Order: sequence, then C-alpha cells, then structure tokens
Amino acid sequence: MQRKIEENKVFVGSLPLDLINESFKAMFAQFGKITEATIVTDRHTYQSKGFGYITFFRTGDAKKAIASMDQTIIEGKKMLVTFAKPGS
Repeated sequence: MQRKIEENKVFVGSLPLDLINESFKAMFAQFGKITEATIVTDRHTYQSKGFGYITFFRTGDAKKAIASMDQTIIEGKKMLVTFAKPGS
C-alpha cells in the first residue's frame, strides 16, 4: 500500500540551526507562491530542530522545489527535500 502525501506541502530536513523563517521562505520563493513556511522549534527553548515545512499554492511548484532543492548543500549540510507526510 502506497503512503499518501500532502501534494502542496514540502518537508525540508537538515536545515542549519541558525536559519530564520524569512530566509527559509526566501530560499523557496523562486519556485512559486508560498502559503506557509515554518521552521519547527523546540517549544521550551525556541531553538530550531533543524527541519521545517513549506506549503505551496500549487502542487507543480512543490514538485519543482523538490526537484531543484533536494540534496542541496547549505552551510555544509545536505538538505533533504521531499513531500510532507499527511498530518505533518
């Protein structure tokens, strides 16, 4: 059985811990209209957990972002960029 994906929402892993939301969103803005960009943080320390989510208005833009950004190296870390799992 194939797992479902959220077709407009992209998971981005292995982010630099000092990356801020505005820069995170700007990295992906070239691929299309973004409806939400969030870096996940610890709820007590507010420190980045090193991953986040980008939600695009269109599925095609999410696909372009994944194709272009997966395995991109930023600040010495290789990002994982893929479709988000449902409920994430």
